[in-house]
Amino acid sequence: MKLGIIFFLAFLSGLHAVSLSELEEMSPEQQISFFRQDEGKELDRSEDFIPSLIIGIESESSEVKQVTLGVTSQVLAAVQQLKSQGHEAPFTLTAIPELQDALSQSLQNEDPKIRGASVFPLLYSDSNNQRIESLLMDAFDVETNQQVKAGILKNLVEVGYDSERIKGALLESIVQNDRHLIESAAKGIAILKPEGGLSLLASHLNPENRYYLSSIVLAIGSYGSKANPYLETLNKLINDPSIGGSLTSALQKAELMIKEPDRFPASQTKNLISLRNDESSTEQSSVVEEVAKVIEEVTAPEPAIEEEPAEVVVAEAVEEDVEQSSNWWLWLVGAVVVIGGFLKVRRKK
Repeated sequence: MKLGIIFFLAFLSGLHAVSLSELEEMSPEQQISFFRQDEGKELDRSEDFIPSLIIGIESESSEVKQVTLGVTSQVLAAVQQLKSQGHEAPFTLTAIPELQDALSQSLQNEDPKIRGASVFPLLYSDSNNQRIESLLMDAFDVETNQQVKAGILKNLVEVGYDSERIKGALLESIVQNDRHLIESAAKGIAILKPEGGLSLLASHLNPENRYYLSSIVLAIGSYGSKANPYLETLNKLINDPSIGGSLTSALQKAELMIKEPDRFPASQTKNLISLRNDESSTEQSSVVEEVAKVIEEVTAPEPAIEEEPAEVVVAEAVEEDVEQSSNWWLWLVGAVVVIGGFLKVRRKK
């Protein structure tokens, strides 16, 4: 409760109004400070919020781009959550198409960190559709950084994309010689169950693959009784003296998933809402009440098995909490602060 009060005080604490033209004239250091809300500066018009993000994303400074992409990820995730519960967005969304264009351009940036950080906000800017899928899968096909490729697949599957093109990419990725890509493909196969996926997963059942074996065995376990032929191999790995810790726990869970599949419901994907052509804008007092209700209603699901972080992070500001969702509400409240810091419109005396 105290944490919530602190955040809401920050929501109302903007001191200096800033116009879009003033934002454009700022130095990269000043823009970073603005997007991080270090000095409590606010936009003087709520309809300028999305355009301000576009300015940051299109900046020539890589540092400004990265900070803005992180802010954009937090904001769009929070808006999706608000709208999924029947609330209106706290600012005008008419510039979403232009934001999507800026994000699609970021997918072609020479810096893999910027390319990776563009994936999450692009997905969360709209409901599932062929245009977004094509943009991301085209980027996947030409991407040279394996961690960025892994992030594209992972995020697409987690929000419910399930085309044959994505299933084919999962099957191709699971046999590559890259840990991050294999882990991402394993998680995707566990959700989409493409034909031939189970046998490809089983090809990795080797103690030498311990660094990503947890993802493999849990994906195998998701097939339930269909994975019965692999129980003996799993049991041998459980009793292997060279294996222990969290990997043994994952192996035991996978064994139980196969023997008692009814105890383990299928993985759920997120249901995104279209933000295009939305002219929502509410009064600040109303927004505070709505966001407070969202925070009250959010419950934390069980955390996923712990993993080592990737060197190139997709949507750094959000990704960690999406995977380890026991702290999900923290980034939602953080996003509220970001939104509020920008959008508090000065009242004219």
